[in-house]
Amino acid sequence: MIAENTTATDLAGFQSYVAGLRSGMQRQYDRGVNRDLSRQQSQNLFKRNVIEVLRQSYRQALTELQTLRADAGGVQPAAASSDLGTQVLKSFDGFIEELIVYALQKHRTSCALSNFPDEHKPGQDYIAEVIEEASRDWSAFAVQVNNLLAG
Repeated sequence: MIAENTTATDLAGFQSYVAGLRSGMQRQYDRGVNRDLSRQQSQNLFKRNVIEVLRQSYRQALTELQTLRADAGGVQPAAASSDLGTQVLKSFDGFIEELIVYALQKHRTSCALSNFPDEHKPGQDYIAEVIEEASRDWSAFAVQVNNLLAG
Protein backbone atom coordinates (compact mmCIF):
# COMPACT_ATOMS: atom_id res chain seq x y z
CA MET A 1 0.00 0.00 0.00
CA ILE A 2 1.11 3.56 -0.59
CA ALA A 3 2.17 5.16 2.66
CA GLU A 4 0.30 7.85 4.52
CA ASN A 5 3.35 10.02 4.00
CA THR A 6 2.76 9.95 0.25
CA THR A 7 2.67 13.65 -0.44
CA ALA A 8 1.52 16.04 -3.08
CA THR A 9 5.17 16.13 -4.11
CA ASP A 10 5.08 12.37 -4.78
CA LEU A 11 1.93 12.78 -6.86
CA ALA A 12 3.44 15.74 -8.73
CA GLY A 13 6.52 13.62 -9.40
CA PHE A 14 4.34 10.85 -10.81
CA GLN A 15 2.39 13.32 -12.92
CA SER A 16 5.69 14.63 -14.26
CA TYR A 17 6.69 11.05 -15.04
CA VAL A 18 3.45 10.56 -16.99
CA ALA A 19 4.10 13.82 -18.86
CA GLY A 20 7.43 12.31 -19.90
CA LEU A 21 5.66 9.18 -21.12
CA ARG A 22 3.24 11.38 -23.03
CA SER A 23 6.03 13.35 -24.68
CA GLY A 24 7.82 10.15 -25.72
CA MET A 25 4.83 8.28 -27.07
CA GLN A 26 4.99 9.86 -30.54
CA ARG A 27 8.64 8.92 -30.92
CA GLN A 28 7.86 5.40 -29.70
CA TYR A 29 4.97 5.14 -32.17
CA ASP A 30 7.19 6.31 -35.03
CA ARG A 31 9.83 3.71 -34.16
CA GLY A 32 7.21 0.96 -34.14
CA VAL A 33 5.82 2.02 -37.51
CA ASN A 34 9.31 2.20 -39.01
CA ARG A 35 10.15 -1.23 -37.59
CA ASP A 36 6.98 -2.73 -39.05
CA LEU A 37 7.55 -1.15 -42.45
CA SER A 38 11.13 -2.41 -42.56
CA ARG A 39 9.79 -5.90 -41.81
CA GLN A 40 7.02 -5.45 -44.38
CA GLN A 41 4.38 -5.93 -41.67
CA SER A 42 1.79 -3.44 -42.89
CA GLN A 43 -1.38 -5.26 -41.89
CA ASN A 44 -2.91 -3.81 -38.69
CA LEU A 45 0.09 -1.49 -38.33
CA PHE A 46 -2.00 1.33 -36.85
CA LYS A 47 -3.70 -0.91 -34.29
CA ARG A 48 -0.59 -2.86 -33.35
CA ASN A 49 1.50 0.22 -32.70
CA VAL A 50 -1.13 2.30 -30.89
CA ILE A 51 -1.89 -0.59 -28.56
CA GLU A 52 1.78 -1.40 -27.96
CA VAL A 53 2.64 2.21 -27.10
CA LEU A 54 -0.27 2.38 -24.65
CA ARG A 55 0.54 -0.97 -23.05
CA GLN A 56 4.19 -0.10 -22.66
CA SER A 57 3.27 3.26 -21.14
CA TYR A 58 0.94 1.56 -18.66
CA ARG A 59 3.62 -0.99 -17.71
CA GLN A 60 6.13 1.79 -17.13
CA ALA A 61 3.64 3.78 -15.06
CA LEU A 62 2.88 0.76 -12.88
CA THR A 63 6.58 0.23 -12.32
CA GLU A 64 6.93 3.87 -11.32
CA LEU A 65 3.99 3.55 -8.90
CA GLN A 66 5.54 0.43 -7.38
CA THR A 67 8.76 2.37 -6.87
CA LEU A 68 6.81 5.15 -5.17
CA ARG A 69 5.14 2.55 -2.98
CA ALA A 70 8.45 0.92 -2.04
CA ASP A 71 10.05 4.30 -1.30
CA ALA A 72 7.12 5.41 0.87
CA GLY A 73 6.52 2.25 2.95
CA GLY A 74 3.64 2.03 5.42
CA VAL A 75 -0.09 1.72 4.96
CA GLN A 76 -2.62 4.09 3.41
CA PRO A 77 -6.29 4.07 4.46
CA ALA A 78 -8.61 2.77 1.72
CA ALA A 79 -10.43 6.10 1.27
CA ALA A 80 -7.16 7.95 0.81
CA SER A 81 -5.83 5.33 -1.60
CA SER A 82 -9.06 5.62 -3.62
CA ASP A 83 -8.57 9.38 -3.88
CA LEU A 84 -4.93 8.85 -4.82
CA GLY A 85 -5.99 6.33 -7.47
CA THR A 86 -8.33 8.91 -8.98
CA GLN A 87 -5.54 11.47 -9.05
CA VAL A 88 -3.07 8.99 -10.55
CA LEU A 89 -5.51 8.01 -13.30
CA LYS A 90 -6.33 11.66 -13.98
CA SER A 91 -2.69 12.07 -15.02
CA PHE A 92 -3.61 10.07 -18.11
CA ASP A 93 -6.55 12.24 -19.21
CA GLY A 94 -6.48 12.51 -23.00
CA PHE A 95 -3.58 10.05 -23.32
CA ILE A 96 -5.34 7.62 -25.67
CA GLU A 97 -6.96 10.35 -27.74
CA GLU A 98 -3.71 12.25 -28.14
CA LEU A 99 -1.90 9.17 -29.42
CA ILE A 100 -4.68 8.21 -31.82
CA VAL A 101 -4.90 11.73 -33.27
CA TYR A 102 -1.13 11.77 -33.74
CA ALA A 103 -1.10 8.31 -35.34
CA LEU A 104 -3.93 9.13 -37.74
CA GLN A 105 -2.23 12.35 -38.80
CA LYS A 106 1.01 10.50 -39.36
CA HIS A 107 -0.69 7.80 -41.41
CA ARG A 108 -2.60 10.28 -43.56
CA THR A 109 0.53 12.26 -44.41
CA SER A 110 3.02 9.39 -44.78
CA CYS A 111 4.29 8.63 -48.27
CA ALA A 112 5.50 5.22 -47.07
CA LEU A 113 2.02 4.31 -45.86
CA SER A 114 0.30 5.56 -49.02
CA ASN A 115 1.04 2.13 -50.53
CA PHE A 116 -1.25 0.56 -47.92
CA PRO A 117 -4.70 2.15 -48.31
CA ASP A 118 -6.20 0.58 -45.15
CA GLU A 119 -3.32 1.97 -43.11
CA HIS A 120 -2.87 5.25 -44.97
CA LYS A 121 -6.45 6.31 -44.34
CA PRO A 122 -7.91 4.02 -41.68
CA GLY A 123 -11.68 3.64 -41.90
CA GLN A 124 -14.10 4.39 -39.08
CA ASP A 125 -14.62 0.71 -38.26
CA TYR A 126 -10.87 0.15 -37.95
CA ILE A 127 -10.46 3.26 -35.79
CA ALA A 128 -13.37 2.14 -33.59
CA GLU A 129 -11.74 -1.28 -33.20
CA VAL A 130 -8.51 0.37 -32.02
CA ILE A 131 -10.39 2.63 -29.60
CA GLU A 132 -12.30 -0.36 -28.21
CA GLU A 133 -9.12 -2.34 -27.54
CA ALA A 134 -7.41 0.73 -26.09
CA SER A 135 -10.41 1.23 -23.79
CA ARG A 136 -10.22 -2.37 -22.56
CA ASP A 137 -6.51 -1.93 -21.84
CA TRP A 138 -7.25 1.34 -20.01
CA SER A 139 -9.83 -0.40 -17.84
CA ALA A 140 -7.39 -3.18 -16.97
CA PHE A 141 -4.72 -0.59 -16.15
CA ALA A 142 -7.11 1.35 -13.91
CA VAL A 143 -7.91 -1.83 -11.98
CA GLN A 144 -4.18 -2.55 -11.58
CA VAL A 145 -3.55 0.98 -10.31
CA ASN A 146 -6.38 0.75 -7.80
CA ASN A 147 -5.25 -2.71 -6.64
CA LEU A 148 -1.69 -1.50 -6.21
CA LEU A 149 -2.74 1.53 -4.23
CA ALA A 150 -5.23 -0.41 -2.10
CA GLY A 151 -3.13 -3.27 -1.12
